Amino acid sequence: MKQITNHICSTSLKFIFIVLSIFSITEVSADSKPELNHVALIADGNRRWAKENNLEPTEGHKEGFIHTTPKLIEDLWDLGIHTVTVWGFSTANWNREEREVANLMEYFDQFLKKMVPIAKKWNAKIIHLGRKSRFPAYLQQTLSLAEKETSSCNGHVFNFAIDFGGRDEITRACQKVQSLKGNLDSITEEDLSAAMDSAQQPFPSPDLIIRASGEMRLSGFMPWNSIYSELYFIKKYYPSFTKLDLEEAIASFYERQRTYGK
Repeated sequence: MKQITNHICSTSLKFIFIVLSIFSITEVSADSKPELNHVALIADGNRRWAKENNLEPTEGHKEGFIHTTPKLIEDLWDLGIHTVTVWGFSTANWNREEREVANLMEYFDQFLKKMVPIAKKWNAKIIHLGRKSRFPAYLQQTLSLAEKETSSCNGHVFNFAIDFGGRDEITRACQKVQSLKGNLDSITEEDLSAAMDSAQQPFPSPDLIIRASGEMRLSGFMPWNSIYSELYFIKKYYPSFTKLDLEEAIASFYERQRTYGK
């Protein structure tokens, strides 16, 4: 009887040890899991998607911004991401054909009007990254109104980066610092960081940048704030992007170790 009791005690202790070990490993994994608060999307491949589907190039932009982008933003918020940035138009994109640019301006206007009620539903603030002054007056007004109507929202952030370029952002940041300090002789990294377009946000720097279309470069996207961003490139064209693609990108992110130079 004594032997049976000792055996039961021994087995019970082993079981408890295994359970505690599992919990210990789970806690370590959770603690070491990298934080993912800000995801940025580079909306690339709209025209190639249109060509592949025997459509006019502008139809690719329409599909990408008016139909795909709102879904992806909501998908990311649903997955627990606080801040979503979409880069839709760079400072270099003004060099495209006049008709294409004009169509893009109209699509951006329609997209923003569609996003305002979506943002309000998610308690999300809409913020424009880049310049406003070069847009048509109607788009400037729509951008400003979208920002104003969601200014009190504090659950999520949606950054719409249009007429945005990394070098241009840094140049404008230097100009802001110069106007405040009078000169750039004593400029610091902190000064420049505080002058970037996303500076006042809870999570100004992307943790993960996802680029569609197979291009494996950032093309000047947020060079100041992306120094420690994890990068994920996918060959699929942007209008074909789905929640599953986002989930795969996020899964890849969680497999990585972020050391921040340590």
